[in-house]
Amino acid sequence: MSGHLDAAQLSHLRHELRTPINHVIGYSEMLLEDIADDGPSGVHAKLTAIIREARAAVTAIQGGMGSNATATDARELAPMAVTIMSHAERIRACCEECRALT
Repeated sequence: MSGHLDAAQLSHLRHELRTPINHVIGYSEMLLEDIADDGPSGVHAKLTAIIREARAAVTAIQGGMGSNATATDARELAPMAVTIMSHAERIRACCEECRALT
């Protein structure tokens, strides 16, 4: 199996990575609107942190596999994967903290 990804494969991978992250952003924004100022103390800050981390993950995806990318060796994506995983871990932690606050 080759580690080479062509432009179509990169586009598909970029889409598959961004889609669930964009769902996290959208859902978190909806929750922010719903709680406004009436939510439990600290939830607003945690939701804002979730949105910030998710947007940073999308930025990392775009930086690692921008729409101008035509082909790459899959191994070149490893640093981006580490960055995305660190954002995902921070998102998970914020979600757990939100759960504890409600």
